[in-house]
Amino acid sequence: MRNPSVNSTYEAQAEALLASIKAGVAPWAKPWQSLGAQRNAATGRLYNGGNALYLAAVQAVEGYDHPLWLTWRQASKLGGHVKQGEWKNGRPVLWFRLDEKVKTDENGEPVLDNNGDPKTVNFWRSGCSTVYNVAQTTVETKKYQRLLPEVMPEHKRNTEVENFLAAVVEGSTFTQQYTGDRACYIPALDEVRIPPAKLYKAIEEFYATHLHEYGHATGHKSRLARGLGESAFVNREGYAEEELVAELTAAFLGAEFQIDGRCQHAEYLGHWFKALENDTRYFYKAAGKAKKAAAWIKKAASRGGYKPGEQPQPMKEAA
Repeated sequence: MRNPSVNSTYEAQAEALLASIKAGVAPWAKPWQSLGAQRNAATGRLYNGGNALYLAAVQAVEGYDHPLWLTWRQASKLGGHVKQGEWKNGRPVLWFRLDEKVKTDENGEPVLDNNGDPKTVNFWRSGCSTVYNVAQTTVETKKYQRLLPEVMPEHKRNTEVENFLAAVVEGSTFTQQYTGDRACYIPALDEVRIPPAKLYKAIEEFYATHLHEYGHATGHKSRLARGLGESAFVNREGYAEEELVAELTAAFLGAEFQIDGRCQHAEYLGHWFKALENDTRYFYKAAGKAKKAAAWIKKAASRGGYKPGEQPQPMKEAA
């Protein structure tokens, strides 16, 4: 079966995301089991970034029970096959792989090192595959049962999240204050401000707000330098893109801690819809920045002493 092209994959995924936004639902506003557990049922690898958003949207629309996917060849290797009538309902996903090639000069000749051996350079290779939800195949449940997400008890989840958040602050240079009634990140002060926990309807909203504002903090010039506070942010477009990066950062990290995705700035849905209409790669670009932001935050937590499963560091929040 011929796999789709890169451009057609971006277009197909953009169409699904547009449908979600048009319905007034942010693509990442999904249960954590959906957004954070989109996984290949044969390799166990997680889909992330734009692929995860897209497959989560498909799962929600189609009503699939499990966030697990296979190519037709993988289904065959697991002793099953794609069900009759489902071949045309496969979903395109993108893949990227770091590869190596011989370095050449302007004449196309190999560039040699001091030992006379050809020099090599790394480059990213990309492509597309068509995947099917396990419900579209005859593969037996026992073949992928081990990959289904296990729900943590709420008290254990809360312990993990609070330990992580405390460690992020400990391992970062930005300051954090619990004050006021509106969460924000102030680039000029390099400070995160979050309302006290008592002002939130649910503790999950309190945790998600931390992750959202930490996402903004990664854009500071001393970190990932996304130009916060500079000329690019004097218009609504600049702010809207940065908000999307922070939304996705919070969604990706939240899913790891079994916190449902939520849209914290629904007022930008209209702008994101228009931007995605004009550029099918808009969400992929934002998701790429969000992946980098999430990775930075996790490294900060590691510097701050975070180790999964340990007793929590007390969050410095009195309310």
